[in-house]
Amino acid sequence: MSAQGPVRPGAPLLEVRDLHVTLSGKKIIDGVSLSVERGRSLGIVGESGSGKSVTVLSATGLLDAPRTEISGTAAVDGRPVIGASPQALRQLHGPSVGFVFQDPATSLNPLLTLERQLTEGPQTHLGLTRRQARSRALELLDAVGLPDPESRLEAYPHQLSGGQKQRVMIAVALACDPALLVADEPTTALDVTTQAQILQLVNDLKRDRDMSVVWISHDLGVIGQIADDVAVLYQGQVVEHAPVKDIFDAPQHDYTRTLLAARPRLGAARDLAAAPAGDDAPLLQISDMTVDFELRTSTGKKTVRANEDVTLHVRRGETLGIVGESGSGKSTIANVLTGLVTPVSGEVLLEGEDIIGVKGRTAREVRRRIAMVFQDPYAALNPRRSVAASLAEALGAAGWRGSVRRGVASRDGNRSREGSAASMRDRGAELLESVNLDGSFLDRYPHELSGGQRQRVCIARALALDPEVLILDESTASLDVSIQSQVIELLRRLQAEHGFAYLFIAHDLAVVEQMSHRIAVMKDGRVVEENEATELYRAPRQQYTRDLIAAIPPERPS
Repeated sequence: MSAQGPVRPGAPLLEVRDLHVTLSGKKIIDGVSLSVERGRSLGIVGESGSGKSVTVLSATGLLDAPRTEISGTAAVDGRPVIGASPQALRQLHGPSVGFVFQDPATSLNPLLTLERQLTEGPQTHLGLTRRQARSRALELLDAVGLPDPESRLEAYPHQLSGGQKQRVMIAVALACDPALLVADEPTTALDVTTQAQILQLVNDLKRDRDMSVVWISHDLGVIGQIADDVAVLYQGQVVEHAPVKDIFDAPQHDYTRTLLAARPRLGAARDLAAAPAGDDAPLLQISDMTVDFELRTSTGKKTVRANEDVTLHVRRGETLGIVGESGSGKSTIANVLTGLVTPVSGEVLLEGEDIIGVKGRTAREVRRRIAMVFQDPYAALNPRRSVAASLAEALGAAGWRGSVRRGVASRDGNRSREGSAASMRDRGAELLESVNLDGSFLDRYPHELSGGQRQRVCIARALALDPEVLILDESTASLDVSIQSQVIELLRRLQAEHGFAYLFIAHDLAVVEQMSHRIAVMKDGRVVEENEATELYRAPRQQYTRDLIAAIPPERPS
């Protein structure tokens, strides 16, 4: 018997029938039926909360939550999953089913090297020796496009960028040659070129090894590149199930048509407010900035250059998009601006004043003027704090003293008794209203919010500082396409009302085009091209920029 388990010609590799799932008394999945033939791929799409992940986790024996009731049937290559013993599931996971989850930070063990995590499965399930498993680990890291795999084997997850961690997670999932690969939003955090490489890799493996794939995603462009068939989930039910080209060319359900219409597209009509005049003085100016990091390796210390001679600027009311592959140095710029990293050379001017290395009250004022909205709203909010408490913390950090008039905060360097709980709450309600949430959300906790609602709270928390520059680091990447379009519209409105300068860091070039007046392209820590957004897409000067644009999934399945 191969590592993939017994082969049953003609039978679905994964078969789910009349699946019902109830969590804590709430019905999440209501009668879902689907199947995946050997060698084919099924894309599962739907908004956050539609039941995509719960369906697949239940059908593969990975759903482990208190007060869970599961009924119906699910089988992998004829072996029952629902009701199976822990021992049977252990024999199933790894050799028969491999998993790639959205957040590699919670899937990879922070205490183990990449080598340990990549070799454990093949040694346990395939009986490989340590040397054989190490050789296989190198092949897998090379296959998923991780640079310098030999040296990376000794690295720990915290030493990798987000995209690099996801590549490692995919390599771990493939380590035991599974017959079925389950991928839950695996390319959400990846740049377009890496995404294209991963999609091509999975397609090649599917073809060469007759492997089946279940791919969960909110990105229909990705689904169009990977799926043979598509199941559309809405409120725990399959509302449409058809071949991928039929879904794109002739969608039957209104919900499917809504998802298709919400996709960001290159060249779509853009109604951005006019950018500030070119002769306006920059609000933020970065000049010849170089950043080095020192890493400890088994052979001693090693210096890695993250940014080199970076020069950028942004004016009030303007959005500068920053794009590039994972590891290109985009987020390092954000870390310098927020004081988390100190460059080795260069300067950063905020209205003409250098903010590198400032301390005390000046540093607090800089941190107030430059705010940040992170990619993952799940991790950005403290799960033990209510929305009101999170907003009050930000208001207190800004030295807020209570409302002078509606929508206007007064601040100084010290906290005041005027900043009472009542006035804090009033101001919190105003902030929520500015991001289209009502005051009832103040008493909710992060787990009671959807992904889009969490990100709106994160934006409101950033606004609590009354900033002049907002850094948006992949702030729409983890959102459903329909929610993403709403957040983009919200950000545009806030910029028009308040004159914020945005640094919009992202890997989705279609979203960057919709948001940005100018775009800077980064590669290996350098800015290789910068131009007006429409001009950069129309006539890119650098081959690297052309490669990024070419890697964007087409509007229709290829």
